[in-house]
Amino acid sequence: MSDWDRLLSEGRAYQYEEGLLPPKRRPPSMVPWVVLAVLLVLTSLGIELFWPLPSHHGPLPVCQPGHMASASSCQKQDEASRSSEKPGHDEAGHNAS
Repeated sequence: MSDWDRLLSEGRAYQYEEGLLPPKRRPPSMVPWVVLAVLLVLTSLGIELFWPLPSHHGPLPVCQPGHMASASSCQKQDEASRSSEKPGHDEAGHNAS
């Protein structure tokens, strides 16, 4: 018998002699996990609803020459891509008619 087993058996014998009941074991609580799950879902919904990505609203408009930085965003376009645009087609390459 190891020292550990001897200590445990002496402790059980002492508890029995003194009439001490072993501590009651509680089942694990799910409340913290439920609270965490609800917070994560609410955070995700808040980000989706109140901080939408620009791609949800279509592409950014093209910046005009001399456009200064303002509250609205725009997309810079170089000369090579401007000349490649075909008349009668929109930016996505579809017919404008």
